[in-house]
Amino acid sequence: MHLPFLRKSFFLALMAASSPAISAPVYLSCVIDSGPHFSIGSPLTFTFDETTNEVLWGNGVPAKGVYVTSTEISFLHSGHLNKGLVSISISRTDGRFSTTVLTMGGEQPVSGTCKLTDKTL
Repeated sequence: MHLPFLRKSFFLALMAASSPAISAPVYLSCVIDSGPHFSIGSPLTFTFDETTNEVLWGNGVPAKGVYVTSTEISFLHSGHLNKGLVSISISRTDGRFSTTVLTMGGEQPVSGTCKLTDKTL
C-alpha cells in the first residue's frame, strides 16, 4: 500500500476517535524501529479511548498521566527497559512514537511506528 495513503488513513482514524459521536476505542500496534540494537523490533500495543481519555496497555493496565491534543497522545509508562516512569508520545498525524529506554550508558531515545489494528495483540 502507498505510504501517504496509510498516513492519511491513520490520521483520519485517530481524528475520528476525537469525535463525540464515535465512542469505539482505537487499537494501536507499535514496533520500535530506531534506538539501541536490543530494542529494535520490540512490540508495544495500546488501546486508546478518547471518550474517557484512557490509554490501556495491551495487557489491560491503564497508562498514567494521559494527555491528549489534536496532534498527539502522551502518557507515562514504566517497563522492563526503564527505571521509574518515562513519557511516551504518539503522533496522531503519522503514527510515529517516541520514548526512552535505559541502557548501561543511561537513557537512550527510541522511536517507532504505530498502526491501527482490529484489537490489541
